Amino acid sequence: MKRLAVLALLGLLSACASGATPSQQNVVLASKNTLVAAQTLAIQYTSLPRCGAPTAPPLCSDAGVVTSIRKANADAVVALDAAEKVVRDPAATNSAINEAIAASTNAVTALQTIVANHKVN
Repeated sequence: MKRLAVLALLGLLSACASGATPSQQNVVLASKNTLVAAQTLAIQYTSLPRCGAPTAPPLCSDAGVVTSIRKANADAVVALDAAEKVVRDPAATNSAINEAIAASTNAVTALQTIVANHKVN
């Protein structure tokens, strides 16, 4: 019985000693919210008719920019999904958590930058 109590206590202590902090988890959740806001603007831009055609309206979207938005969005989604998995993993090291957070933040920022430079006014 003592052995079971010691093992249970060790399990609790190891669970507390590893994994993401609430602050780290909040960073990932905030990044997800930022991604949704950027995606909303991206949808507005990519929904415009493509520029370059003789009948293209004055307000149009560049095909190259649309491709960049789609790639940046896909990268951000993958990075955020990975970060979310890492912060939910109780065995994740602080280094792995910080790397995943940095990668997801950078990916979301890249999408934000593209969208900010080409948003519909």
